[in-house]
Amino acid sequence: MNFFLAPLLSLFSVKFYRSLTGVSMLRGVLYLLYFSIITAIIGAIFVAFAVLPGVDKEANWIAKQIPNLTFTAEGMKADAALLQPYNIKTQNGKIAVIIDTQKEAVTDKDMGEAYVFITAKKAFVRSDVHELSVYDLAGEMKNEVKGDRSFIINSGIAAEFYQAIRQWAPLFLLVLFFLIAFIWKAIAAFLYSIVALLPNLLRKEQRLNYQALFNISAAAMTPIWILQILSWFIAPLAISFNFFAALLLTALYQAVFIFATREAKTVTPHE
Repeated sequence: MNFFLAPLLSLFSVKFYRSLTGVSMLRGVLYLLYFSIITAIIGAIFVAFAVLPGVDKEANWIAKQIPNLTFTAEGMKADAALLQPYNIKTQNGKIAVIIDTQKEAVTDKDMGEAYVFITAKKAFVRSDVHELSVYDLAGEMKNEVKGDRSFIINSGIAAEFYQAIRQWAPLFLLVLFFLIAFIWKAIAAFLYSIVALLPNLLRKEQRLNYQALFNISAAAMTPIWILQILSWFIAPLAISFNFFAALLLTALYQAVFIFATREAKTVTPHE
């Protein structure tokens, strides 16, 4: 039961931090895994309810504007009735994509505010304010479309494609948040364990081994970890608790409980 309550106990319990000494680093790693799972669940729920609805609305808005486009081994063709250049706009009226199959070379001026400019044989993507990345659309089609075959993309197909991807979004977000949280905090725990060497040197009694320092460091990150999660919901926290604030708070927790483990050895059994 103590393991499941570990995030709570790590905020105040000397007994909990004492339990992290005399055991392998696996205890610290398991704690990071456990809290990373909690973070992933909260993060995925937050994005699913706060972000994805807006993404869905924007994606459906853009999908409805996609004209009939035919892709062959030679590149892309648009219906003869389509007036070109054809602009696909976002909900706020900003041009996102320009389609002009009659154009060959595209400059930064041609792009304007658009993110993507598609011609019959190439796709130009804005990678920076004044920098364009060019993709050989015709070359890709030669590899994907054989002979005289072709495939069509239109608003209906685009919407179906988005929905096919969209159904996997919750699982993708869960895995993504978990990997980011675990890798990030595992590296942080290692770096904080180096910081913990200083208060450990100041101990008058027997110094803790590195495994204990790593475990304590993993748990000592909990307060700032919780505040970082809360910052998703309370924007000012993201500004208030920057790197230096995180370092100070975590180092303080490390020092307090590194010394507290020494004191805990001298208390009576009835504590």
